[in-house]
Amino acid sequence: IPNSVTTIGDNAFRGCFNLSAVSIDVENSNLESIGEGAFMGAKALTEISIPKKVKTIGKNAFGTYKYNVGGVSVEAKCEKLKSVKFYEVKVGGTIEGAIIDTIKEGTFEGSGLMSIDLPVYITTIEAAAFKNCKDLEKVNFQMGEFGRIAELGIKKLGKNVFEGTSLKTVTIPRTIEEISEYMFKDCKKLEKVEINELNRLPRKSITINQGMFFGCTSLKEVKLPENNVGTLGVKLFEKSGLKKFVIPDGVITIEGEAFTGSSI
Repeated sequence: IPNSVTTIGDNAFRGCFNLSAVSIDVENSNLESIGEGAFMGAKALTEISIPKKVKTIGKNAFGTYKYNVGGVSVEAKCEKLKSVKFYEVKVGGTIEGAIIDTIKEGTFEGSGLMSIDLPVYITTIEAAAFKNCKDLEKVNFQMGEFGRIAELGIKKLGKNVFEGTSLKTVTIPRTIEEISEYMFKDCKKLEKVEINELNRLPRKSITINQGMFFGCTSLKEVKLPENNVGTLGVKLFEKSGLKKFVIPDGVITIEGEAFTGSSI
């Protein structure tokens, strides 16, 4: 894709089943926008690099393409997409101008990603962004101080974000402010989740929302920060393998069926 291109429109390469490679000059490209469904169903695509000037990536950009053939419903997934590289900002560096801050709903749903490094400037991941990425074993949230901007990092994680993935261990950084329902639903290989102690003033508590660990049959350990969690949600550990859990100081409400159906 030439450096002159600033926009890849909605559904531009949707259903391009034989598209295996896209060449983009990460440093010099003027690309600013990747539209909704832009590469949806590009099932031969193996990797993609996101240039530093990109401000938006639309919903389902690399997601599952559902269509009909002779009245039969068919799905095409970016199942060979193993690598997505975001522009890297080094610790102590500066973030110049507008930069992408959100991974939209269903962006990589059903893709073949095996691991993902989320740069410090990604603050929001919307619903089902990595849902059913069955090969996804590792997610790394970057955080830290960058130039004049202090303590950037992930703040919001949407519904069903990692549902059905193969994650084993996840550490959520102290920048988190909002965790939505069923985030790790049916992550059968998930063993350990830790949320680091939240570091913001004034101190605000978060809710560990409904069904966050629903169906996590291999779950062994969940470590939550002291005095940062106000509520443990409905059906939080239902059908999970959790056998022991320390309720942290500061919890005010344990909602209905929070531990029902777990191994406790």
